[in-house]
Amino acid sequence: MEKENILAEEVKAKSGYTISLVIVACIILLLIGVGCYFYLNFGESRNPYINIIDLLSNEVIEVIEESEKRLNKPLQSESDVSFELNSDSPEFSEIANILNKLNLKVNMQVDMNSKTANMNLGVLYNKENMVNADLILDSTDVYANLNELYDKKIKISADGVEEICGMYDYASYKIIVEEFTNILKNNLKEEYFVSKKETIEVLGKKIKATKHSMTLNGVDIYDLEQRILSEIETKENLMEALVNVSGMTAEEIKDSLATAKEELIVDENKIIVFEIYLNRRNVEKFSVKEDEEELLSLNKLKENEFEILIKEDEEIISLGSVILNDDEIKLVIDYEELSITCEKSDTSAYLKAEAEDNVVEIKTNINDNNVNGYIRIVSTADDMDLKVNFKNGVKEIDQVDSVNVNNYIELEQMTDDDYTSIMEALYQNNAVMTLMQDVMSSSILNNTY
Repeated sequence: MEKENILAEEVKAKSGYTISLVIVACIILLLIGVGCYFYLNFGESRNPYINIIDLLSNEVIEVIEESEKRLNKPLQSESDVSFELNSDSPEFSEIANILNKLNLKVNMQVDMNSKTANMNLGVLYNKENMVNADLILDSTDVYANLNELYDKKIKISADGVEEICGMYDYASYKIIVEEFTNILKNNLKEEYFVSKKETIEVLGKKIKATKHSMTLNGVDIYDLEQRILSEIETKENLMEALVNVSGMTAEEIKDSLATAKEELIVDENKIIVFEIYLNRRNVEKFSVKEDEEELLSLNKLKENEFEILIKEDEEIISLGSVILNDDEIKLVIDYEELSITCEKSDTSAYLKAEAEDNVVEIKTNINDNNVNGYIRIVSTADDMDLKVNFKNGVKEIDQVDSVNVNNYIELEQMTDDDYTSIMEALYQNNAVMTLMQDVMSSSILNNTY
């Protein structure tokens, strides 16, 4: 019994630590997005926390409207994926010999208004077509065309089509963001906020700043969550939008809200304080305190650059830094054995994460409607360096090409003879046979290294 109690305490402690990390991560992401330049958009008389909510909401709505504008017309996209695996180890060298010959091509036409789409998937091996298949969405029906492998189109279940289309219901997404923004703002009581003048030291100089505090105790947090969950259910347009994009019924959403309210607990001893120090329109410092102890803070290192400090095991340690300019954001995290670098501009994004002997690297470049980049995974211990290159181009078209789907068979009606016929045709493909020969002549299946 004692061991079980100890284990339970350890799980509880780890869960609490994980939740804290998630909260900290969310705060950092929020600040990266808007926290250190939002104030350029508002006067000093406004509540900075409302400023953050408004600006974040406006940024999200702007992205939604841009996406809605793009998908409001028929589009055609062309994508290409290739692989580069390098290794001196016998195991990965043989895998590289096969993987580096693979190439994926996806061409798609889509019209979300008419719910029609054509997608062609091409898998090449050693520059020869191995698979060439089409997926056709005709309003509510979905067909697969295996081209040279089978002489009929295959009508497959259309389950999920409405859910997929709901994923692109941008009008509903916009309603959700606007309504959640209003609900949150309406439920943040004036009594949570206090502003006062203070003199603080920044970069070795004493400056006058306004400290804007938001204080929430355990009861406040519980009441805030209860009010928000209750108000969601009363907003008819919000509920309708949630139904449109979630694939759930209104009753299912109400049941989820009721369950969420039942699971809320009150921690009467908890007090969380957020503090933003502003000098005119400049953010000089930001901190989060729990029970009067500072959990996280951003301290200015120089103009537009802040050091990220967190509390761990009763000590304040540096987590890294964040640089925010009008056209560029750079985040550097250096925590124990984990190192993360993240950079974003209007035309590119870069992420690199290192932990012990492993590296993950993601790079994207955006030029008009074209996106290209790579994902790279490196393991020094395994002597493996994998790079996945991708390219994607999008353009507007007049309409989705019409495809004749009269000659089809229901998937459920296909017999063993049909599947045998497909396999026999597959074995006649030169690229497939080359792939099988390469695999059989290697030690991959035997795994003898």
